[in-house]
Amino acid sequence: MAPFLEAAHRLGWILLKALLRFIFMFINNCVAIPSYCLYLIVLQPLRIMDSQTFWYIEGVMFRWLLAMVASWGWFAGYTVTEWGDDVRPISEDEAMVIVNHQATGDVCTLMMCLQDKGTVVRKMMWLMDHVFKYTNFGVVSMIHGDFFIRQGKAHRDKQLVYLKSHLDKFYYSRDRKWIVLFPEGGFLRKRRETSQSFAKKNDLPYLTHVTLPRLGATQVILKNLGPQQENGTLGTDGGPPNQSANKPKGLQWVVDVTIAYPNAQPMDIQTWIFGYRPPTVTHVHYRIHAIKDVPVETEALTDWLYQRFVEKEELLAHFYQTGAFPPPKGQKEAASREMTLDPVWLCAVQSFAFASGYMWYKILQHVYCWFFSLLCPGNRLQSMDGRMDVLRSEEAAQNGEQHLTLLYDPNSQPTTRLETHTNRHSRPPLKYVGNITSCLHSHTHTHTYIHTYIHTYILYYARLNVYSCTCGHTFFCFCFLILFLTTIKN
Repeated sequence: MAPFLEAAHRLGWILLKALLRFIFMFINNCVAIPSYCLYLIVLQPLRIMDSQTFWYIEGVMFRWLLAMVASWGWFAGYTVTEWGDDVRPISEDEAMVIVNHQATGDVCTLMMCLQDKGTVVRKMMWLMDHVFKYTNFGVVSMIHGDFFIRQGKAHRDKQLVYLKSHLDKFYYSRDRKWIVLFPEGGFLRKRRETSQSFAKKNDLPYLTHVTLPRLGATQVILKNLGPQQENGTLGTDGGPPNQSANKPKGLQWVVDVTIAYPNAQPMDIQTWIFGYRPPTVTHVHYRIHAIKDVPVETEALTDWLYQRFVEKEELLAHFYQTGAFPPPKGQKEAASREMTLDPVWLCAVQSFAFASGYMWYKILQHVYCWFFSLLCPGNRLQSMDGRMDVLRSEEAAQNGEQHLTLLYDPNSQPTTRLETHTNRHSRPPLKYVGNITSCLHSHTHTHTYIHTYIHTYILYYARLNVYSCTCGHTFFCFCFLILFLTTIKN
């Protein structure tokens, strides 16, 4: 009985913690993402006058948003240990990052482990599956300029054309440095069987912990961001043709990132949100390749890319057997580094997000009320819930008070018509005082009369203003939508 109660208690605590984490993250998304969008909408004039400063500010806020995602895992005990080459010295150089893909948690892991790599996070561009466009973070990625790629043979050729156009339009204009892609083109569990079948038919390496990479996106990136040299490889002086000396040099490095999870159990985004898995250390291995060593010709690049994933296979096989990555050639032991985040900084970022959300709520509330006061000048609502104020006024009549306060401007046409209607039925007329409507009465059944007056007025007012208010709501939403789409598309 005791073990059963202990298990039930543990399960109850896990469920409660998961619920609390979900509520917090839902609210976190509701305040942080709209705030990010609204800041950028307001800063559109700066984008026209000084686009470099605009994208600097956008990059800082983008990094903060990714830090919030990282904090979800960090405070649940999901940390990262790094192996291999130190990528911080090349954080200001342009680089292409190729990563093995096991689950949705890979993206969250990268968001965490790149936080302490200088300006990398705010200057990076992501290539991800188009499904991510429809997630909570999709709007942010669209504004930031990430590329969503469709999988499948039917879309492959068109997607490569779209990718080339996207790089030409956004990569240099927004001062991007690192571009992150998953060459496998999907999750390990979904592509492993197909990859192994393809390898058998074509006498290619048979891989278990990774899949054979696809060439298309990698080749487009290398050709566009690192111009081909005469020997068929990429030089260190890459970049767009005819660029001046003060412009980016183009890709200088390829950073090969291998993500390994304990016991080969990858972490998904649900784990990061609900935190039901015990504290876990994810291991990330880096290997840096100079761009001059990377071929561009199709056959040579295919062989080079396959070799990188054969190395990943060996790294992961060694890790799953020993719990550590193998040491570099010529060394006896591999050194690891524990990646850390400052909890004070994470709390400060979260606090800024919630403060921004509250600020924008108040601003939009005032703008909304001001906008409709211009469209409907006869409407002077003192409360968002007019019916409750009406009930309070009726209660005042029941208590024998000598006047009742209504919610509407007495100078508007609907109120005048209301007075005419009540006079026609020989009921106590309404007397107007200042900007409110008061009723001085002596009749013992004033409550019944006032109830009739109010409902007559509300029905008349609704009939008179239904078209203007509907048009006002539509126009307000249309203007906001135009500003929002302008922010995303440009």
